[in-house]
Amino acid sequence: MTIGELHQAIKMSEEFRSVFPQNKFTPDVLKTLSIAYLNTEQPLLAANRLSEVAQLSKNDELKRAALFQAGELYESQGQWQRAIENYRQYAHTYLQPLDQYMEATYSLSFLYEKLENQKNADFWRRKTVSSGERFAKELSSDRAQYIVANEALVLGRRSFTAFKRYKLVQPLQSNLKNKKRHMQDASRYFKVAARFPFTEIKTEAIFQIGKVYADFSVALLDSERPNSLSEIELEQYEILLEDQAFPFEDQAIELYENNLRLASVGVFSQWTKRSLVQLEKLYPARYKKEFRVDAVIYDD
Repeated sequence: MTIGELHQAIKMSEEFRSVFPQNKFTPDVLKTLSIAYLNTEQPLLAANRLSEVAQLSKNDELKRAALFQAGELYESQGQWQRAIENYRQYAHTYLQPLDQYMEATYSLSFLYEKLENQKNADFWRRKTVSSGERFAKELSSDRAQYIVANEALVLGRRSFTAFKRYKLVQPLQSNLKNKKRHMQDASRYFKVAARFPFTEIKTEAIFQIGKVYADFSVALLDSERPNSLSEIELEQYEILLEDQAFPFEDQAIELYENNLRLASVGVFSQWTKRSLVQLEKLYPARYKKEFRVDAVIYDD
Protein backbone atom coordinates (compact mmCIF):
# COMPACT_ATOMS: atom_id res chain seq x y z
CA MET A 1 0.00 0.00 0.00
CA THR A 2 2.86 2.40 0.81
CA ILE A 3 4.27 2.19 -2.70
CA GLY A 4 0.84 2.35 -4.30
CA GLU A 5 0.42 -1.31 -5.29
CA LEU A 6 -3.13 -1.32 -3.95
CA HIS A 7 -4.52 -4.22 -5.97
CA GLN A 8 -1.61 -6.43 -4.95
CA ALA A 9 -2.04 -5.32 -1.33
CA ILE A 10 -5.74 -6.23 -1.51
CA LYS A 11 -4.94 -9.68 -2.93
CA MET A 12 -2.34 -10.46 -0.26
CA SER A 13 -4.52 -9.11 2.59
CA GLU A 14 -7.57 -11.10 1.46
CA GLU A 15 -5.40 -14.26 1.33
CA PHE A 16 -4.16 -13.56 4.85
CA ARG A 17 -7.65 -13.10 6.36
CA SER A 18 -8.83 -16.24 4.53
CA VAL A 19 -5.99 -18.42 5.82
CA PHE A 20 -5.75 -16.88 9.32
CA PRO A 21 -9.28 -15.71 10.28
CA GLN A 22 -8.55 -15.91 14.04
CA ASN A 23 -5.12 -14.28 13.92
CA LYS A 24 -4.68 -11.35 16.31
CA PHE A 25 -3.64 -9.14 13.39
CA THR A 26 -6.79 -9.86 11.37
CA PRO A 27 -8.64 -6.70 12.54
CA ASP A 28 -5.66 -4.61 11.44
CA VAL A 29 -5.59 -6.38 8.09
CA LEU A 30 -9.32 -5.74 7.69
CA LYS A 31 -8.79 -2.05 8.46
CA THR A 32 -6.02 -1.95 5.85
CA LEU A 33 -8.30 -3.65 3.36
CA SER A 34 -11.05 -1.10 3.94
CA ILE A 35 -8.62 1.72 3.17
CA ALA A 36 -7.38 -0.03 0.05
CA TYR A 37 -10.95 -0.63 -1.17
CA LEU A 38 -11.81 3.03 -0.59
CA ASN A 39 -8.72 4.12 -2.51
CA THR A 40 -9.66 1.84 -5.40
CA GLU A 41 -13.28 3.17 -5.41
CA GLN A 42 -14.89 0.02 -4.05
CA PRO A 43 -16.96 1.48 -1.17
CA LEU A 44 -19.24 -1.52 -0.69
CA LEU A 45 -16.29 -3.86 -0.14
CA ALA A 46 -14.76 -1.28 2.19
CA ALA A 47 -18.01 -1.23 4.18
CA ASN A 48 -17.99 -5.03 4.42
CA ARG A 49 -14.48 -5.05 5.85
CA LEU A 50 -15.24 -2.21 8.29
CA SER A 51 -18.29 -4.09 9.52
CA GLU A 52 -16.03 -7.08 10.18
CA VAL A 53 -13.56 -4.84 12.02
CA ALA A 54 -16.36 -3.70 14.30
CA GLN A 55 -17.19 -7.30 15.19
CA LEU A 56 -13.64 -8.55 15.69
CA SER A 57 -11.59 -5.68 17.10
CA LYS A 58 -10.96 -5.42 20.83
CA ASN A 59 -10.06 -1.74 20.43
CA ASP A 60 -13.21 0.13 21.44
CA GLU A 61 -12.30 3.32 19.61
CA LEU A 62 -11.62 1.37 16.42
CA LYS A 63 -14.92 -0.52 16.76
CA ARG A 64 -16.81 2.76 17.19
CA ALA A 65 -15.21 4.41 14.16
CA ALA A 66 -15.62 1.26 12.00
CA LEU A 67 -19.33 0.90 12.83
CA PHE A 68 -20.12 4.49 11.95
CA GLN A 69 -18.08 4.57 8.75
CA ALA A 70 -19.54 1.25 7.61
CA GLY A 71 -23.03 2.70 8.16
CA GLU A 72 -22.16 5.76 6.09
CA LEU A 73 -20.73 3.67 3.24
CA TYR A 74 -23.67 1.27 3.14
CA GLU A 75 -26.05 4.24 3.13
CA SER A 76 -24.17 5.90 0.26
CA GLN A 77 -24.50 2.68 -1.77
CA GLY A 78 -28.23 2.30 -1.14
CA GLN A 79 -27.71 -0.70 1.16
CA TRP A 80 -30.20 0.69 3.65
CA GLN A 81 -30.83 -2.39 5.76
CA ARG A 82 -27.11 -3.01 6.24
CA ALA A 83 -26.60 0.66 7.03
CA ILE A 84 -29.34 0.41 9.64
CA GLU A 85 -27.66 -2.62 11.25
CA ASN A 86 -24.42 -0.70 11.73
CA TYR A 87 -26.00 2.58 12.82
CA ARG A 88 -28.29 0.73 15.22
CA GLN A 89 -25.41 -1.14 16.85
CA TYR A 90 -23.53 2.15 17.09
CA ALA A 91 -26.45 4.02 18.68
CA HIS A 92 -27.14 1.25 21.19
CA THR A 93 -23.47 1.16 22.20
CA TYR A 94 -22.03 4.68 22.00
CA LEU A 95 -23.77 7.76 23.37
CA GLN A 96 -20.51 9.72 23.20
CA PRO A 97 -19.36 11.70 21.37
CA LEU A 98 -22.89 13.13 21.43
CA ASP A 99 -22.74 14.90 18.06
CA GLN A 100 -21.89 11.66 16.25
CA TYR A 101 -24.57 9.78 18.21
CA MET A 102 -27.06 12.35 16.89
CA GLU A 103 -25.87 11.68 13.34
CA ALA A 104 -26.41 7.95 13.84
CA THR A 105 -29.94 8.30 15.25
CA TYR A 106 -30.82 10.86 12.57
CA SER A 107 -29.66 8.45 9.88
CA LEU A 108 -31.74 5.68 11.46
CA SER A 109 -34.93 7.73 11.43
CA PHE A 110 -34.21 8.82 7.84
CA LEU A 111 -33.56 5.27 6.61
CA TYR A 112 -36.54 3.73 8.40
CA GLU A 113 -38.70 6.45 6.83
CA LYS A 114 -37.35 5.43 3.42
CA LEU A 115 -38.32 1.84 4.23
CA GLU A 116 -41.82 3.10 5.21
CA ASN A 117 -41.35 1.93 8.79
CA GLN A 118 -42.70 4.97 10.60
CA LYS A 119 -42.86 3.22 13.98
CA ASN A 120 -39.10 2.62 14.04
CA ALA A 121 -38.38 6.01 12.47
CA ASP A 122 -40.26 7.75 15.28
CA PHE A 123 -38.60 5.51 17.88
CA TRP A 124 -35.20 6.92 16.87
CA ARG A 125 -36.59 10.44 16.62
CA ARG A 126 -37.73 10.17 20.23
CA LYS A 127 -34.27 8.87 21.18
CA THR A 128 -32.70 11.88 19.45
CA VAL A 129 -34.97 14.40 21.13
CA SER A 130 -34.74 12.88 24.61
CA SER A 131 -30.93 12.78 24.39
CA GLY A 132 -30.91 16.35 23.10
CA GLU A 133 -33.01 17.47 26.07
CA ARG A 134 -30.94 15.52 28.56
CA PHE A 135 -27.56 16.67 27.28
CA ALA A 136 -28.52 20.05 25.80
CA LYS A 137 -25.36 21.77 27.06
CA GLU A 138 -23.19 19.18 25.31
CA LEU A 139 -24.60 19.84 21.84
CA SER A 140 -21.45 21.55 20.62
CA SER A 141 -22.22 21.89 16.91
CA ASP A 142 -24.94 23.68 14.96
CA ARG A 143 -25.48 20.44 13.08
CA ALA A 144 -26.32 18.47 16.26
CA GLN A 145 -28.65 21.23 17.45
CA TYR A 146 -30.35 21.29 14.05
CA ILE A 147 -30.90 17.51 14.17
CA VAL A 148 -32.61 17.73 17.57
CA ALA A 149 -34.75 20.70 16.54
CA ASN A 150 -35.78 19.12 13.24
CA GLU A 151 -36.63 15.74 14.76
CA ALA A 152 -38.66 17.43 17.51
CA LEU A 153 -40.54 19.36 14.84
CA VAL A 154 -41.37 16.16 12.93
CA LEU A 155 -42.63 14.46 16.11
CA GLY A 156 -44.68 17.55 16.94
CA ARG A 157 -46.33 17.42 13.52
CA ARG A 158 -47.06 13.72 13.98
CA SER A 159 -48.70 14.36 17.36
CA PHE A 160 -50.65 17.32 15.97
CA THR A 161 -52.03 15.13 13.18
CA ALA A 162 -53.13 12.55 15.77
CA PHE A 163 -54.63 15.35 17.89
CA LYS A 164 -56.80 16.53 14.98
CA ARG A 165 -58.17 13.02 14.36
CA TYR A 166 -60.06 12.97 17.66
CA LYS A 167 -63.41 14.75 17.61
CA LEU A 168 -65.12 15.70 20.85
CA VAL A 169 -68.15 13.52 20.36
CA GLN A 170 -69.45 10.54 22.28
CA PRO A 171 -67.78 8.73 23.95
CA LEU A 172 -66.75 12.22 25.04
CA GLN A 173 -64.58 11.30 28.02
CA SER A 174 -62.26 8.93 26.13
CA ASN A 175 -62.06 11.19 23.06
CA LEU A 176 -61.22 14.19 25.25
CA LYS A 177 -58.55 12.18 27.08
CA ASN A 178 -56.90 11.10 23.82
CA LYS A 179 -57.12 14.56 22.28
CA LYS A 180 -55.51 16.16 25.34
CA ARG A 181 -52.76 13.53 25.38
CA HIS A 182 -51.80 14.25 21.78
CA MET A 183 -52.11 17.99 22.42
CA GLN A 184 -49.61 17.71 25.28
CA ASP A 185 -47.23 15.61 23.16
CA ALA A 186 -47.41 18.03 20.25
CA SER A 187 -46.85 21.05 22.51
CA ARG A 188 -43.88 19.40 24.22
CA TYR A 189 -42.11 18.54 20.98
CA PHE A 190 -42.80 21.93 19.41
CA LYS A 191 -41.43 23.63 22.54
CA VAL A 192 -38.19 21.65 22.18
CA ALA A 193 -37.91 22.70 18.53
CA ALA A 194 -38.55 26.35 19.42
CA ARG A 195 -35.54 26.45 21.79
CA PHE A 196 -33.03 26.39 18.95
CA PRO A 197 -31.97 29.40 16.85
CA PHE A 198 -33.06 28.16 13.42
CA THR A 199 -35.50 30.69 12.01
CA GLU A 200 -37.75 28.43 9.94
CA ILE A 201 -37.96 25.72 12.62
CA LYS A 202 -38.36 28.15 15.55
CA THR A 203 -41.13 30.22 13.95
CA GLU A 204 -42.99 27.14 12.71
CA ALA A 205 -42.81 25.54 16.16
CA ILE A 206 -44.19 28.67 17.85
CA PHE A 207 -46.94 28.93 15.23
CA GLN A 208 -47.87 25.26 15.61
CA ILE A 209 -48.15 25.47 19.41
CA GLY A 210 -50.49 28.40 18.90
CA LYS A 211 -52.48 26.39 16.36
CA VAL A 212 -52.75 23.45 18.77
CA TYR A 213 -54.17 25.69 21.49
CA ALA A 214 -56.49 27.56 19.11
CA ASP A 215 -57.83 24.32 17.62
CA PHE A 216 -58.38 22.85 21.08
CA SER A 217 -60.34 25.94 22.09
CA VAL A 218 -62.58 25.60 19.03
CA ALA A 219 -62.96 21.84 19.60
CA LEU A 220 -64.18 22.45 23.16
CA LEU A 221 -66.72 25.04 22.04
CA ASP A 222 -67.94 22.77 19.21
CA SER A 223 -67.99 19.60 21.31
CA GLU A 224 -71.07 17.42 21.43
CA ARG A 225 -73.43 18.36 24.25
CA PRO A 226 -74.93 15.71 26.54
CA ASN A 227 -78.54 14.92 25.61
CA SER A 228 -79.72 14.62 29.19
CA LEU A 229 -79.28 18.28 30.20
CA SER A 230 -82.16 20.57 30.95
CA GLU A 231 -82.27 24.05 29.43
CA ILE A 232 -80.76 25.62 32.58
CA GLU A 233 -78.14 22.88 32.89
CA LEU A 234 -77.21 23.32 29.23
CA GLU A 235 -76.76 27.05 29.76
CA GLN A 236 -74.46 26.40 32.72
CA TYR A 237 -72.61 23.77 30.68
CA GLU A 238 -72.01 26.33 27.91
CA ILE A 239 -70.59 28.81 30.42
CA LEU A 240 -68.23 26.15 31.81
CA LEU A 241 -67.09 25.27 28.29
CA GLU A 242 -66.29 28.89 27.55
CA ASP A 243 -64.33 29.16 30.80
CA GLN A 244 -62.28 26.15 29.68
CA ALA A 245 -61.90 27.18 26.03
CA PHE A 246 -61.03 30.87 26.06
CA PRO A 247 -57.75 30.56 28.06
CA PHE A 248 -56.43 28.31 25.26
CA GLU A 249 -57.38 30.94 22.71
CA ASP A 250 -55.57 33.58 24.79
CA GLN A 251 -52.45 31.40 24.85
CA ALA A 252 -52.66 30.99 21.08
CA ILE A 253 -52.83 34.76 20.62
CA GLU A 254 -49.80 35.22 22.87
CA LEU A 255 -47.80 32.68 20.85
CA TYR A 256 -48.70 34.27 17.50
CA GLU A 257 -47.67 37.61 18.98
CA ASN A 258 -44.33 36.08 19.95
CA ASN A 259 -43.70 35.35 16.28
CA LEU A 260 -44.53 38.93 15.37
CA ARG A 261 -42.10 40.19 18.00
CA LEU A 262 -39.43 38.01 16.39
CA ALA A 263 -40.28 39.62 13.05
CA SER A 264 -39.67 43.06 14.56
CA VAL A 265 -36.02 42.08 15.19
CA GLY A 266 -35.52 40.57 11.75
CA VAL A 267 -36.45 36.92 12.45
CA PHE A 268 -38.99 36.46 9.68
CA SER A 269 -40.47 33.51 7.77
CA GLN A 270 -43.68 32.24 6.21
CA TRP A 271 -44.78 31.29 9.74
CA THR A 272 -44.60 34.91 10.84
CA LYS A 273 -46.99 35.84 8.02
CA ARG A 274 -49.28 32.97 8.96
CA SER A 275 -49.21 34.08 12.60
CA LEU A 276 -50.54 37.49 11.52
CA VAL A 277 -53.32 35.82 9.52
CA GLN A 278 -54.37 33.89 12.63
CA LEU A 279 -54.25 37.03 14.77
CA GLU A 280 -56.47 38.87 12.29
CA LYS A 281 -59.03 36.09 12.79
CA LEU A 282 -58.73 35.84 16.57
CA TYR A 283 -58.15 39.52 17.39
CA PRO A 284 -59.38 41.57 14.41
CA ALA A 285 -59.96 44.75 16.40
CA ARG A 286 -56.22 45.11 16.89
CA TYR A 287 -54.45 43.28 14.09
CA LYS A 288 -56.54 44.12 11.03
CA LYS A 289 -55.97 47.80 11.69
CA GLU A 290 -52.66 48.33 13.40
CA PHE A 291 -50.05 45.73 12.41
CA ARG A 292 -48.53 45.49 8.97
CA VAL A 293 -45.94 42.72 8.37
CA ASP A 294 -45.05 44.17 4.96
CA ALA A 295 -43.19 46.89 6.85
CA VAL A 296 -40.55 44.28 7.68
CA ILE A 297 -37.94 43.84 4.98
CA TYR A 298 -36.97 40.20 4.50
CA ASP A 299 -34.37 39.01 2.07
CA ASP A 300 -34.79 35.35 1.06
